[in-house]
Amino acid sequence: MISKLNQVIKCFPCLSSIEAKEWNRTDISIVQVPTTPVAFARGHRLHHAIFILDGCVRIYRVGENGREITLYRVQSGGVCLMMIASILGDLDYEAFAAVESDVEALIIPAETFRNWIHTYDSLSRFIYGLFIRKMSTVTQLVEEIAFKGIDDRIADYLIKHTSLYSDEIIITHEKLSIELGTAREVVSRTLKKFEKEGLLTLHRGKIVNIQRKALQQKFSRFL
Repeated sequence: MISKLNQVIKCFPCLSSIEAKEWNRTDISIVQVPTTPVAFARGHRLHHAIFILDGCVRIYRVGENGREITLYRVQSGGVCLMMIASILGDLDYEAFAAVESDVEALIIPAETFRNWIHTYDSLSRFIYGLFIRKMSTVTQLVEEIAFKGIDDRIADYLIKHTSLYSDEIIITHEKLSIELGTAREVVSRTLKKFEKEGLLTLHRGKIVNIQRKALQQKFSRFL
């Protein structure tokens, strides 16, 4: 653990104030987690706080109808908000977590993490800031679902995931429907309509020739 402490501090400066003796604990370690669709399931009781050093984890919910919606992603230097809430509240985990790319993570026993929160101001400030930022992200997601039509949400996604230098996205209709929390058929129908309007071109597993400027003009009142 000590040999990788510099890597940990680089990703999480908030941990730089942790006393050296704390890092000598045998129950604090760095683990490798391979890509997997379900690393944690809803209802799981977490016994460790997990700090992501590398890789990407998608946090999502599944409705009673089996439909998924992505809440947010956690990458290097990040911590899952719902994991923190579960540990601090001594509650079951309220989401699913999928490892999208191999993860390297620092794991800290839940009780140790709770003690550190109360002892080290830099860590507590980081966690409170995380709550504010992620709650804002989730609130924005709820507002988009409640107040935006699917045409607007798909246009918004296409614009955010392209640039002046790249006009294509490698994504299936199924995956896009999961990202937006809607039915695949709805996504396919909307994309085909966009294609007829000359806003993009559909290929198997990807969307190309995305006309960002035209999309921005058409949906500017919502973006």
